[in-house]
Amino acid sequence: MFRIVYLLVPVLMPLTCLVGLYLFPQMQRRRRLIAGGLLFTVIFSILGTTLQGAYWVNSFGWFELSLQGTPMGAIFAVTVGFLLTLAGLFGFEVIKDKESSYYIAFLVLFAALQAMACAGSLPLLLISWLVAALAADHLVRRSPDGVRFYRIGTLISSFLLFAGTALCIQSGTSLSLLPHKAAGLPDAAAALLILGFSLHAVVCQLTPAHVPTAVALHSGMGTAGLFGVIQVICCLFGPAAFANSLFLRIMPVAYLALALAAGIVALTRQNLLRRLCWLGTSQSLIVLFGVCTLSSAAFTGAVLLMILGTMCLTTLLLCACAFQYAQGKTLVPQMEGIGRQMPLALFCFGCASFGLIGLPPFAGSSARWFLATGALHDLPWGLIAAIALLVLAAISAVALLQPLSHGFFPGKDFEPDTKMHYGPCVGVTILVLAGVLLVVGLFPAYILYWAQSAAVIFA
Repeated sequence: MFRIVYLLVPVLMPLTCLVGLYLFPQMQRRRRLIAGGLLFTVIFSILGTTLQGAYWVNSFGWFELSLQGTPMGAIFAVTVGFLLTLAGLFGFEVIKDKESSYYIAFLVLFAALQAMACAGSLPLLLISWLVAALAADHLVRRSPDGVRFYRIGTLISSFLLFAGTALCIQSGTSLSLLPHKAAGLPDAAAALLILGFSLHAVVCQLTPAHVPTAVALHSGMGTAGLFGVIQVICCLFGPAAFANSLFLRIMPVAYLALALAAGIVALTRQNLLRRLCWLGTSQSLIVLFGVCTLSSAAFTGAVLLMILGTMCLTTLLLCACAFQYAQGKTLVPQMEGIGRQMPLALFCFGCASFGLIGLPPFAGSSARWFLATGALHDLPWGLIAAIALLVLAAISAVALLQPLSHGFFPGKDFEPDTKMHYGPCVGVTILVLAGVLLVVGLFPAYILYWAQSAAVIFA
C-alpha cells in the first residue's frame, strides 16, 4: 500500500525541471532539461497506472492529506501528461518571446494537474486545481483578449467550488475521496461542486488564446474540470447517492442541449481555432452528459471520449497553429489548397477530424457507440439522446470536413505555391499524435480496458 507514494514522482519531476531552469540559462540546455523532465513524467505516470490503492497521511480538522491511485486517476494523469508534453515540445518552435516565463507557468500547471490525479481528499483536489488555474492565468496573459474572460470564469468557478465544500463541511459530509460510505447527499453542495468544475472546463475551452496556450487550457485545465466532476460523483458521494437526485435527472438533458448549441455555434465560426474551441466545448458537454447519466456503458463512452476527444482536439489545434505559423492562415476559406503546401499537417488534421467525428476504424467510434448504447438502455428518453448524439456527430463532420475539402480539393484553377517547411518540433509532434490516434483506433483494447475498469463503480 505504501507504494502509492510513488505517484508523487510525476508531481515532483516538473518541479525539478523548474529548479533547473535557473541553473541552465542557455536556451538549448533549458530545452533539453524541459523535454527530458516532461518525457520522464509521462513514463512515471504510465508506470503509476499499476499502483491502485490509497495512502492516508494525516488529518488536520476537515483537511485530510491523503493520496489514491485509481483507474480514473491513472487515465487522467497519463492523458494530460502525454498531451501537455507534446504541447510543450511544440512550443519550442513557436514561442519566441519570454520563453522562460512561459515554461515556468507551464511546469507548475503540469505538476498541479498530476497532483490532482492522485489527490485523496476534496480539499487537496481543490488546492491542486487552484494552483493549476493560477498557472494557467499566467499563460493566458500572453493572449490579452482572453485574460478578462478567463479570470471572471475562474472566480465564479472558485466561488461555486468553495461554497460547495463549505456546505459539505457544514452538513458533516466526509471530504475524503478514498473508499468510504457516504452518509447522505447534500443536494446543494453536490450541485455547486459539479457546476463549478463543469463551468471552468467550458471557460478554459472558450478562452481566446494562442497555441500552445490553448492546448494547455483545453487538454489540461478543461480535462481537469471533467475529472473533477467524475471525482465528485464517483468518489466523494458515490453513484448510489445520486440515484434519486433531481439535479442528476436534469443535468443530462441540460448538458446535451448545450452540446447541440455549442456545435451549432461552431459551424458559424470562420476562424479555424475558434471553431475548434467550440467543437471542444461540445465534446466536453457530451462527456458530462455521459457521466451524469449514471450508466456504466455511458460512463465508459464518456471516459473514452474524454481521452480520445481530447487527443483529437489537441491534434487539430496544433495543426491549425501550424497553418498559422507557416503561412499565416487562420480562416476556413483561407485553407484552400493548403494540402498541397503542407500535406503532412493536413493529413494529420484529417486523421484527427475523422477520429472526432467517430468514423470507424478511427479513434472515437467506440466512445460514441458506448454513449449511444448506454443512453438507449438506461434512459427513458434514450432514443432522443441517441438521435441527438448522431446529430452532434454530423455537426462535427460538417465543421471539420469543410477545411479538409478546401485543403485537398481547391479546384482545377488553383495554382499551388512551394511547399512550406517548418521545424521538427512542429512536424514530429503532430505526426506522433496522428500516429497514436490511428493505432488507438485500430487497437482500442488497452484504453477500453482502463475505461471499463473506471466504470466498475457503476456496476
